[in-house]
Amino acid sequence: MTGQRINDRQTSETPSLVHDKGASPTPSTEGSVGYPPFQSKSMDASRSRRPKNSPGSQPFNWSHLSQDLQFYLSYYYENLTFLHYSLKCDSGNFMKTTFIETALQSDPLLYALVGFSAFQYTIHNPHGKMRDFLQYYDKAVTLLLKSLKKGDQRTNATILAILQLATIEVRMNTTHVL
Repeated sequence: MTGQRINDRQTSETPSLVHDKGASPTPSTEGSVGYPPFQSKSMDASRSRRPKNSPGSQPFNWSHLSQDLQFYLSYYYENLTFLHYSLKCDSGNFMKTTFIETALQSDPLLYALVGFSAFQYTIHNPHGKMRDFLQYYDKAVTLLLKSLKKGDQRTNATILAILQLATIEVRMNTTHVL
C-alpha cells in the first residue's frame, strides 16, 4: 500500500514547490519578509573561505561519514532548496551553508537533515521505500531525546533539529505517503 501511494505521488506536483507569482502573501508568511537572515558567529568567516561552487560540487568535507550519509547530504546540497521548507527566500543562503555546517557538528540535526533529504529522495524515486528514510528519522528522534533527557545544553542545533523533524512530520502528512 505504501509503495502505491509513493508511485501515485510521483505524478502530482508538490504544493510547496509551486511558486504562484500572482498570489498575495499569506498571514503566516507575510511578516517573515522583513526579518534579516539567521547569522551565526562563524557564518561570515565560513562563507568567505568557501570556494565558488561548480555544478555537482559541494564546499563541505563529509568524507568521514558513512557512504549513505554522504549520499543524502550530497542529494540535499544538490537538489533541495528553501522552497522545500515553504520559505519565500534564503537570501543568506542559510540552507546551503550554515544549516549544513551546523548539522555536521550535531548528530541529532545531522540525522534529521539526512532524514529529510532521504524523505525527499524517496518520494521522488519510483523505487523509493519509506523504510529507507525512516531509519534516519528514527535515529534523529532517538539522539534528540537522549540529549534532552541527559540535560545537555540547548543550542541552535537543538532547535534546528526540532524544526527539521517537525518539517518532516508536516511533509509526511501533506504528501500522504504513510
